[in-house]
Amino acid sequence: MPQLDAKEVAAVFSGPFHNFLMMRDEPRGEDDSSLPGDPTEWYDGTWTNWNSTWWRMHHFFVPITNQKVTKSRRKSIDQSAAVDELENQEISMGLTRYKVFGMTARILVDAARVAYAEEPHFEHNSHFGDEDMIARLQKIGRFKETRDPEDELTPEVFEKASKLT
Repeated sequence: MPQLDAKEVAAVFSGPFHNFLMMRDEPRGEDDSSLPGDPTEWYDGTWTNWNSTWWRMHHFFVPITNQKVTKSRRKSIDQSAAVDELENQEISMGLTRYKVFGMTARILVDAARVAYAEEPHFEHNSHFGDEDMIARLQKIGRFKETRDPEDELTPEVFEKASKLT
């Protein structure tokens, strides 16, 4: 099962929602000079070929201010050591922003587009969500009611689905 990144969750809920349409931090009504980093460090994005379709990979860098980050309970000595090492790296690297990217960022961009009835100030996929690819995968027998543990979604499966009309 995927594990949530506590820092990404903190960033998602502390970054101003409208900013997920912007290329730089917008003024927040507080003393912006107290925010770590430069406002231009907010956004970066690239186009990538994801499963035979062009997909915009968004990277947002939310300033660390007073977010409380609750990390999951440590279930083993190894996990505890790994968490401690990551926390020490954050401190030693002077981490000033949390990164929000991938599917999380895509959902935030789409949600902000709907909420504000605005288009982003950066390149983005024009369509909302990935229903088209999901429908194509269903046509070739994917997304059954029960999942076969031996059945994997491979690049070849996505390639086959992308050729359907």
